[in-house]
Amino acid sequence: MNEKIEHFCSDEFLKIPQYVYNNNPRKYIRLLEKHFGASSLSDKEPNHIHNLILELSPKHIITTNYDPLIENCEESNRDYYTVISSDKELLEKGKSSNRFILKMHGDYKELNKIVLKEDDYLRYEQTHILISTLIKSLLVNHIFLFVGYSINDYNFKQIIEWIEYLSEQVGAEKNIMPTHFVIRTGSGRIRKYEKEYLKKKRIEIINAKDLTNYIELANTKSDFIETHARQLYATMKSFIDPMADISILGSAGALYDRLRVFDELTYIPYTSLIKVLDLEEIYNENVLLKNVDAPKEDLLFGYHELLLKAANFSLLKNALEEIPRINDYFVYADFYEMREFNGNDFGSVLKFRTG
Repeated sequence: MNEKIEHFCSDEFLKIPQYVYNNNPRKYIRLLEKHFGASSLSDKEPNHIHNLILELSPKHIITTNYDPLIENCEESNRDYYTVISSDKELLEKGKSSNRFILKMHGDYKELNKIVLKEDDYLRYEQTHILISTLIKSLLVNHIFLFVGYSINDYNFKQIIEWIEYLSEQVGAEKNIMPTHFVIRTGSGRIRKYEKEYLKKKRIEIINAKDLTNYIELANTKSDFIETHARQLYATMKSFIDPMADISILGSAGALYDRLRVFDELTYIPYTSLIKVLDLEEIYNENVLLKNVDAPKEDLLFGYHELLLKAANFSLLKNALEEIPRINDYFVYADFYEMREFNGNDFGSVLKFRTG
């Protein structure tokens, strides 16, 4: 016999626990213990996404989860954060720290105080005055990244209403408020009205579907099977992976986009170009050439040689062939040639055009 699967909207998910609580408060607490208590977490471990959140090193981490998985991560920078899950803790610990893991809906250790049922949400700003005030103040001058939320999620809707209210108060037309971002996963199409609706509320959508070419590569070390988790991990990984844009856009387009920051310059400090180029294993970018082919005046100004491992030499060579304009950036940075180098031996050479 096929089991019927019920589908509920986010508002209904609040009414169900409220109904249970209204009819039998003791049963409600027992259910919380069963599903969210310490015993239910005994076999749960942080995953790659929890670690990646810490690797991104945000100023604050705000979560609606009750579990301790983020604070239990092995990443060393977890120690920089103070865990806060109530107004009382914010009063006690707030002055001694400036980086928080803010558990805005409470903690598994105090299940009788967590935010889950409809009344909890309706009374939130009265029962969590300090935490809600802190979050609102952060929305005014910090950029938020929403991770793992549907744009129809009640929690997400609550926060964007705060954004809209604050925008009206401080004058959004003056661009005082920052723009925030939400990662959208799944295979569904983002409708135009959704993008425009959120944009008016100062939220831009990052569509994980745009990273199709990168998702498999990013997940080589993860054990995620579920599509949403794989998309979410790849999107977040792309923020800190220096080669992500090359995987997503292709080498020529990505390298050109990186270098266009120099478009208004006719001279580029070579160290600045190297930093923007951001390719792994640049062996030496500051070798004075004593090549007889180099013009005498070029030697006087100290033209440089770029030594690259084979994969990056090939990548840059192909980009130069596809977009000749890339050559100009190296000329403006006084690079005379690039050479393939494996740490011991030299390989192919490509000279940059100077005319």
